[in-house]
Amino acid sequence: MTRLVLVGAGHAHLYLLKRARAFVDAGAQVTVLAPEDFWYSGLATGMVGGRWAPDDDRVALEPLLAGSGATLIRDHAVAIEATRIQRANGPAIDFDFLSLDVGSVVAKLPGLDDGDPRNFAAKPIATLSALRKAIETSPRAARVLVVGGGPSAVELAANIAAHPNARVTLAASRLVPTLPPAAGAFLERRLAARGVTLRLQARVARIVDDAAWTDLGPIGFDLIVRATGLMPPPLLASLGLQLHHGALVVGADLAAPGDARIHAAGDCAAVAGARLPMIGVHAVRQAPVLYQNLRAKLHRNAPPRRYRAQRHALLILNLGDGSGLATWRDFWLAGRAMRWLKDRIDRAFLARYR
Repeated sequence: MTRLVLVGAGHAHLYLLKRARAFVDAGAQVTVLAPEDFWYSGLATGMVGGRWAPDDDRVALEPLLAGSGATLIRDHAVAIEATRIQRANGPAIDFDFLSLDVGSVVAKLPGLDDGDPRNFAAKPIATLSALRKAIETSPRAARVLVVGGGPSAVELAANIAAHPNARVTLAASRLVPTLPPAAGAFLERRLAARGVTLRLQARVARIVDDAAWTDLGPIGFDLIVRATGLMPPPLLASLGLQLHHGALVVGADLAAPGDARIHAAGDCAAVAGARLPMIGVHAVRQAPVLYQNLRAKLHRNAPPRRYRAQRHALLILNLGDGSGLATWRDFWLAGRAMRWLKDRIDRAFLARYR
């Protein structure tokens, strides 16, 4: 029996997990290796701000796989060899075909230990549920420092500011540089109106005790949120295949040119040797291609689908006050209708898997 192993439960694999029965019916022994449920990035910042409950942002894997015949193992992959996946807490898993949707990790800050209870990363998203709890249970107004200037950092700062006992500072060299200039200026004004202290052109060089040292001096904090840029996880280096800035290089069929048994999608993949922006829309669009091509290989057919990335994507930022900022190429629009549109898109996506 052909052994198909799916590692990770990200945006692309969610589509496959819902259809896992088709792989089993094609004669595959399907194993899903994932340490936690699917957490959706689209609702994550709203969950931190209190608009959504943690369960609103999560899709449980057991119900999704119920009746499929697939086996779910709750564990981390720590290394991948020629035909075997080494696990953190159990025996290795052998495979004939492998699909990776293991997402990305957040860059570290010098002087800040992974185990520091004040340290929260923008990913994995489950961490943000713990951040919300830490803010809500703080015995005094918590000084929350968000480090980073991308969309996630901006949304986190704006939504954390919704908590009455949070005092938010955002430290970044600049805010969302891909925004049209007028939209960027609007965003700065809106964040300031939300009570967020902006420390722009402030690069955090190191953490010492309860202060982040920047080019402009120290910033004190009680809790620190790292939204300092994303990178593929180090697990991929164990494959011994071609990487591009840490991501596994795959062709338009989402299989590795050096080993066609191995596939990847989402943040951990460099499609045709190029890393796409690490946003969920690319993984969502890659999912049907990955699904069809894996099915074709199980049936010993040539992969029928090729992924072509869209050049532009709609971005809607949740500003934490009931409004949103939407951008498309050089166009932008802000207001409550934009947040309504974002909520509608996000809730519709999650509804497919519940």
